[in-house]
Amino acid sequence: MARTPSPEIEKRVRDSFARQGFMKKLGVEFRALGFGTCELTVTFDETLTQQHGFFHAGVTTTLADNAAGYAAYSVMPENSTVLTAEFKMNLLAPARGPKLLARAEVIKPGRTLVIVRSDVYAIDHNQETHVATMLATEMCLMDKEDQPSS
Repeated sequence: MARTPSPEIEKRVRDSFARQGFMKKLGVEFRALGFGTCELTVTFDETLTQQHGFFHAGVTTTLADNAAGYAAYSVMPENSTVLTAEFKMNLLAPARGPKLLARAEVIKPGRTLVIVRSDVYAIDHNQETHVATMLATEMCLMDKEDQPSS
């Protein structure tokens, strides 16, 4: 069972997420945050599809990457920020349905690097279909801050 992050950590993570213009553009919503976990969702829109009508792999990957980053950020110390250093994405099935859900969990927290697994599911009438898995390395940047929103 995931621990609940402190109110300070929750605020820091959610404030950082709110500064991401690309998440607003895609319509990504913050669903849940735990200490070392994060869930994000995006609702189907035809502008987010590829030529077969599935969610585009770029959307699936972006969702997984952001969930991984914020799961990692939730275990990082105050006065830090997060940056993705590397990831490997496996696309397992077409991402089709009314909603995508990314569920990320820290596998190995470290002082500088945090390893995270992020699974993406297509959600249709409470049925989850596993469509992608990402393994990501997130970097803790100490004494750095996110850029202020404009």
